[in-house]
Amino acid sequence: MNAMPLVSYLVPIYNVEKYLENCLESMFAQTYQNTEYVFVDDCSTDNSYNILLATLKKNNISQDKYTIVRHPQNEGIAVSRADCIANAKGEYVQFVDSDDWLEVNMTEEMVAATNNSKIDLVGCYYIKDFLSGENTCHKENYSYSCSENLMKCINYDISTVLWKMLIKRGLFSNFSITPHIDIVEDYIISVKLYFYANSFAIVDKYLYHYVQYNEGRVSFQTLRS
Repeated sequence: MNAMPLVSYLVPIYNVEKYLENCLESMFAQTYQNTEYVFVDDCSTDNSYNILLATLKKNNISQDKYTIVRHPQNEGIAVSRADCIANAKGEYVQFVDSDDWLEVNMTEEMVAATNNSKIDLVGCYYIKDFLSGENTCHKENYSYSCSENLMKCINYDISTVLWKMLIKRGLFSNFSITPHIDIVEDYIISVKLYFYANSFAIVDKYLYHYVQYNEGRVSFQTLRS
């Protein structure tokens, strides 16, 4: 098994010019180095694309480490996620919402929990960041059983967002993402991932920052509570 598997960061981008640089910097600063980046710009109408290019250049990210897909028209988050997966080469993938940010050791901690790539899914906890500067920590009620986590997702006993998991890319060969379902697409994908996965591990740390002050984000309404 590969002790240092390639991890693909999957980053859909749409009108996040105020937040994107911070998100990118948090990925480029990760302590885990065997990574690549897939960016899908869903026809942004602001300066997001130029900020992406400028931040890649500032950090000297070589062209062989990233892929950029640009939609000629807005397709929605489901199509963007599907295009991210289609262009990923890593053994594992990690979704990142382009207005959020990561603790510097997030990927290193998640990869370590795969036990040399034996684990299909790894989950962690997350922090909500508010405009006031306050934040709240959210500890998920995970089980080590994929089937139990599937039921927890269905019953909303654990949140069904994708960005708090490291996912073995091969799981996506079992199903396709339905295009243009853009409100509960992560719920549907999460349920399917737990259905097809054989193993799950938990990192008992708060590693992902879910930004609450971008009211334009697709998921803003779904996890506000």
